[in-house]
Amino acid sequence: MPSDGLWGDGSAYFKHDNLDFEKWVCEDVLEGARYYIDGITENSKFCIGGLSMGGFGAMYLGIRNHHRFEAISAHSSITRIQDLRPFVTENLEKGLIDQTLRDLDIADLAARYAEVIPPLRFDCGLSDSLLGANRMLHQRLLDSGIDHIYEEYAGDHERPYWRTHLADTLRFFSNHLH
Repeated sequence: MPSDGLWGDGSAYFKHDNLDFEKWVCEDVLEGARYYIDGITENSKFCIGGLSMGGFGAMYLGIRNHHRFEAISAHSSITRIQDLRPFVTENLEKGLIDQTLRDLDIADLAARYAEVIPPLRFDCGLSDSLLGANRMLHQRLLDSGIDHIYEEYAGDHERPYWRTHLADTLRFFSNHLH
């Protein structure tokens, strides 16, 4: 996922401040991949994944743009935009276009798109500060009857954890592309 989703950098996941980052990722980036990478065609399938705020972006964009993605995977994710409060000083509602903070809650979003969500998996480390939020998302998805895979492993909110579990994402994607 591009950027880290912070307003100061410009969120790479949704519309704000008169910019449409959702369209950029889900249309322009995919079209650029088709144009510049040999072997990617009009019929090629895409998956979306990310970690931390990128995990939020992958789930948010993958659910809203379900017709563009075959599967979604996320690691150590922010699960509600409000979970960013401890990490940023910016006003989380500043500049939002067409969304409210409720729209930026993955469980609420998943409930609205429950019938069309691509296969979804996410995981979190047992020492990660976002473990509680990921467990809550898992429970809310279960309560809503939304099919998904949730896994927990030893580890923290850090690159070694993500490097190790990237293989889980790639296997998951492979299973849904064939």
